[in-house]
Amino acid sequence: MTFYLGVVALVLILTSNLVSSDDPYLPCQSWIAFLYDDSNALSNPHFETQMNFISSAIESINYPDRIFIQGGFTEVAAWNSHQTIPQMQAQINNIEQTAIPYTLQKQLANLVTDLPTAESTNWPIGALIFIPDTSNAALRNADRFIPQLTGVQITFVLLGTNVDSTKLTNFSSNFITWTDLSQLQPLNWNSSYYSAYGCNKVVTQPPSSTTSIASVPITQPSTLQSTSTIASSTSSTQGTSTTSSIETTPPTSTTPNTSTSTTTILSTPSSELPSTSTISSTESTTPPSTSTSTSTLLTTSTSTSTVVPTTTSTNSSQPSIYPRTADIVFILDDSNCDANPDTQSQKNTISSLLSNYTFSDDGVRVANPRSIGSAGYSYFFLTDLSAFTDTYLINCHHIRDTTFTIDKALRKSMSFAYKYTRTTAEALIFVVFTINNGTSEQFGDPGYALNGALEYRNKCMNPGNVEIIQINPGFGNVNPELGNYFFKYDDPDLFNKFTNAIISTQTYDKSSIPKSDCIDGI
Repeated sequence: MTFYLGVVALVLILTSNLVSSDDPYLPCQSWIAFLYDDSNALSNPHFETQMNFISSAIESINYPDRIFIQGGFTEVAAWNSHQTIPQMQAQINNIEQTAIPYTLQKQLANLVTDLPTAESTNWPIGALIFIPDTSNAALRNADRFIPQLTGVQITFVLLGTNVDSTKLTNFSSNFITWTDLSQLQPLNWNSSYYSAYGCNKVVTQPPSSTTSIASVPITQPSTLQSTSTIASSTSSTQGTSTTSSIETTPPTSTTPNTSTSTTTILSTPSSELPSTSTISSTESTTPPSTSTSTSTLLTTSTSTSTVVPTTTSTNSSQPSIYPRTADIVFILDDSNCDANPDTQSQKNTISSLLSNYTFSDDGVRVANPRSIGSAGYSYFFLTDLSAFTDTYLINCHHIRDTTFTIDKALRKSMSFAYKYTRTTAEALIFVVFTINNGTSEQFGDPGYALNGALEYRNKCMNPGNVEIIQINPGFGNVNPELGNYFFKYDDPDLFNKFTNAIISTQTYDKSSIPKSDCIDGI
């Protein structure tokens, strides 16, 4: 009898999330994002109330592939995650609050990273951003994402009393107030959720397919016409511009509804184009070497993403620069030299991420002046990826310096970049691998090294719009706070997320960096 009841319960769980493709979208056909607050801004009971509310809210949404649930530092589900509602709810229940201060920039960065998936259709996109803090520190650098969010209807859920909606009007004029977090849901939720989900002027209709599925069907139920143009900028001081329109028209006959989409993408790269690379050294007398290589990147991503370069060659016979003119400084973590997979995964990650990039003196250059745990030897910016990964990555084969923790590596590498970054570089990006929170100790330190790195980043790198992309190259948990973006090395969509982060980086401003306090002599 017990076995029978267990089987019945399992069947009920499995069928509770299945929807027939004849079922209408509830509450409407849109992409829906919940960006919860997982910082230390809320008390833990109020954090739990927020998460329980989201868990309850998604029960009223079918086709769960169109649900996005992420915080600033933790994740439940990306779009097209192929999870069921009960699976999402189980993950929500397991999410723990972090001890990291709140930053709107983190939430928006996570949303923008996954946005190409939602933008692959003409459906409206509704994003609910749970925000507990509107101080200047909490909002710093968040506005850099405004141009990429023009197609998203943002609704801020104002948590508690430490929020000022007037400081958010450059992002959105849509607000849901949740002042009393002892209540199970916001006061005006029932009258606001339909609009927050992007449902205004959307007619919910069933798709034409009769296949039983648990994810978003490809067929679109309403007559939608969208024309979007993604253009590349030829200026080193301008980013990409995106123009999109969604026009919904009622059907004029009894024939099935159709969808028409026209997309123009200018200056897209091709992995089949040969790239000419040179090695340029600022201190070496070795003559430059030239190599020609053709490479193809293999990814396992299941989502549809569009990555747009920001620099276009004026000569039609030459390939465009992809993804943009940028200097990228790598800081590897070789603190765990006994575990070769940790070191090898970093090299493999670099090779796979950059294999389609345009390496040239007008395109992308890379350097690895210091690594965590290794003493540097010479300072190079290179334009040959194979030479960089084979010879010039500082790792366990070089002189060891176990006192060289992340804060020291960051300062030394930034001093190098300050001196040798091109004046024509649109962006300066640091890619920092951290295994043990950036220390030479197997299990990290109490936080001195990372806190020192955070202080240096805020004082010396943020003023110059120097981006940090933090990657965890192993299985251990590390503090994600150092990076403007934080990725795991085994993320199947890492290439698209990484490249979108490169594109999103603001223009490098060397003059705004306080040299006397931040830069050492090289």
